[in-house]
Amino acid sequence: MSWSILVRMRKQYAVWWAPDGVGADGEVVYAKPVELRVRWDGVKELERVDPSVKDVQSREVVYVDRVIPLGSVLWKGRLSECPAAKKVSPYAPFAGDELARETSKYTEYPTINAKKFLRVATL
Repeated sequence: MSWSILVRMRKQYAVWWAPDGVGADGEVVYAKPVELRVRWDGVKELERVDPSVKDVQSREVVYVDRVIPLGSVLWKGRLSECPAAKKVSPYAPFAGDELARETSKYTEYPTINAKKFLRVATL
């Protein structure tokens, strides 16, 4: 796959909150939201997480331009349109928003020379 295709396919936007530690009360604290260029696919796939656990169905796959740590939250759309981005609290400002989804898996696929990667966050 050509690198230019990997870049050109990201024509949509997402708002990303990265986990930024744990507060004094034990709750996850999130960094300020960042707008990303992405490709958001609403595919459904069965995935075996652990042989001892039943299959888990992922909801969506998002192609991103950077490493997305597990526990990050993605919201489909522009930062300027995201109601949760206006909240000041670092404790799950996206809580209650059905469009915000937590990452359950992150995968990188290298190009032939292994200098660039197709990065995929599964929600």
